[in-house]
Amino acid sequence: VHSALKKAFESVPFAVGMNNHMGSKVTSDLRSMRMIFESIYGNEPGLLLKGQRPIFLDSRTTAKSVVATVASEQGVFFLERDTFLDNDDERASILAAIDEAVGLSSKRGYAVMIGHVWSQELAGIVAEIYPQLVNKGFRLGTLSELAEMIAAGEE
Repeated sequence: VHSALKKAFESVPFAVGMNNHMGSKVTSDLRSMRMIFESIYGNEPGLLLKGQRPIFLDSRTTAKSVVATVASEQGVFFLERDTFLDNDDERASILAAIDEAVGLSSKRGYAVMIGHVWSQELAGIVAEIYPQLVNKGFRLGTLSELAEMIAAGEE
């Protein structure tokens, strides 16, 4: 696990974290997640990204995710996906997913949305409605920005 993660981070030197978008088996397995978090956040020699605290985003591709449990055990900060924007590439479905995220953001201060770069419909809708969201006080940001806001208590 450690060598695979090391190779992955070395291949993307500007990475600020990782997620499990296609890793439901791993994120539902306590042993695997413990090994991953120990490799990334532990104190053993050869630690990945030594001195850095990478962001872990749980895409929640399974209801059986143990990421929150292991993160709590190890004192690791992580984020979870709240909404998939384009599970269905239909305009009405995408707008409903965005509305769901906006509602959550209104209550909690933020929402983590995941969309796919291949979705032309999603890109068009976001470009179309973004000015309206800004006028209502919302903004899109990066996970790094969100992590900093949460750490500073600025949700």
